[in-house]
Amino acid sequence: MQKRIGDKLKSTVDDIVHMWTVIDEKSALATLSIFCSGDTGRTATIPDELTDLAYRRTVVTYLRKQVQDLTGLVTQLSNQQEKPC
Repeated sequence: MQKRIGDKLKSTVDDIVHMWTVIDEKSALATLSIFCSGDTGRTATIPDELTDLAYRRTVVTYLRKQVQDLTGLVTQLSNQQEKPC
């Protein structure tokens, strides 16, 4: 790899495309791992709000709140019926 001067992002993308081209020319794409990382600390993560799990958490939280509200309402109505008119 040669040292480049200029836009770091463009240089990085150019380097990745060059590596991909070389690997493709040698018909070695099938032998590559699906994912690899030299430093897992620099691995991109998916924010929680973009996952199905986050949606499920939101739904469960919403349903839990509804159950609490309904439980309170039923308790309140039950207490009112126990009082004499």
